[in-house]
Amino acid sequence: MFSKYRDMMDTCGQEGVMDGETQQQLRLRIYEATIEEFREKGFKFTMDDMARRLGVSKKTIYQVVRDKETLFFDTATYIYEQIKRSEQAVMDDDSLTTVEKIKAILIAMPDSYSELDWRQIYQLEKSYPRIFARVRVMMEQQWDNTIELLRRGIDEGVIRDIPIPVIKTMFEATLEKYMETTVLIDAGLTFDEAVQYTLDVLMDGISCKEQKLL
Repeated sequence: MFSKYRDMMDTCGQEGVMDGETQQQLRLRIYEATIEEFREKGFKFTMDDMARRLGVSKKTIYQVVRDKETLFFDTATYIYEQIKRSEQAVMDDDSLTTVEKIKAILIAMPDSYSELDWRQIYQLEKSYPRIFARVRVMMEQQWDNTIELLRRGIDEGVIRDIPIPVIKTMFEATLEKYMETTVLIDAGLTFDEAVQYTLDVLMDGISCKEQKLL
């Protein structure tokens, strides 16, 4: 798959300069490789690990990303863009009701990212504060479609007329708590499990639907 990058080595062992298209293709592969390394090793993987996975030298990788912090920052942005695409797919799905869309969009995530251990994100705050700040900003920017659906649900009478900032703050603050602490690791819960429980409570409350008559 990466033979074209290896073919860029000349007879003196020096790496050539990639054209724009080749560089962009490698950049996308680097982002996906970063996700795979994070899935297997968390934030402990090295640029040597990346080079081995991609089948290229570190020098080739450094033609695309300046350092590991830049790699994390750019990959976070890449993941955010993929999540937005997943959200749009939900918005465009006419087979879903408004409530179903709200539930789906609040946990919208490409299938390939479902196994990532998002519980490890808390480590960013100390080691890579710039990236952690970027993640928080992206969380803030992720609400446009959800707010539109909540308003639609209120208008349709399928969602209680609760101030949207309250709903947004409850869900967002809970996710931030999951990402900023070891609460899920301590509880033995995966991030996906915790988000699903949170969504269930937000949409349906904590009371049992069927209560015994006294």
